[in-house]
Amino acid sequence: MAKPKALPKTLGACADELKVIKDEMSGLNRELAELQARRTLLETKLIEELPASNAEGIVGKTIRATVVTKRVPVLEDWAAFTKHVKKTGDFDLLRRQVSTEAVEERWEAKKQVPGVGVFNKKKVSLTKK
Repeated sequence: MAKPKALPKTLGACADELKVIKDEMSGLNRELAELQARRTLLETKLIEELPASNAEGIVGKTIRATVVTKRVPVLEDWAAFTKHVKKTGDFDLLRRQVSTEAVEERWEAKKQVPGVGVFNKKKVSLTKK
């Protein structure tokens, strides 16, 4: 990994460099989105056409591609699922993440959510002068 570049000496120069980096990242994100879209098209073509050709895989000049199947859980009945979790205590079936939007709605309605605290996250806002 390359040695990090020294930070600018002034705060103004830090802000200017931050803007340059954000713009560069925005361009890279656009390129990444284009690559992801192309990847999806290629994967979809292989997933749809390989089984139809009765092939287990296909070999290009540099790589072999196969379609593999993986079981993925899909929640079909929230009420039955939550009833099971409450009854068995199998809380490891859940992710420990609070819905920010749902909590904020309750806070705006002056309601408390037991067990939920506040962390004041700071970030830098950039605006043209």
